[in-house]
Amino acid sequence: MIHNICGHCGTTLCIEVTVGNFYSVSASTLDNHENLKPNMAIYTASAPSWAVFPEGIAKYDVLPPELSG
Repeated sequence: MIHNICGHCGTTLCIEVTVGNFYSVSASTLDNHENLKPNMAIYTASAPSWAVFPEGIAKYDVLPPELSG
C-alpha cells in the first residue's frame, strides 16, 4: 500500500492498494461526501475492538480475493 498525503498539511488523500490495483479515497477529503456510502469494509480483523461497521455491507478480515489482483 502506498499512502498519498497532502504535502501542505499531511492529510491522507488516498491509499493505493498495489496488490489489488485500486485506490481507497478518504471520504473526508471530498467536497461533497454526505451522499457517499461504503460498499464494503476490509481488513476488519485488524480493527480495534471498539470499531463499529455499517449494517448491510460486506466485511472482510483481509483483502477479498476478487480485489487482490
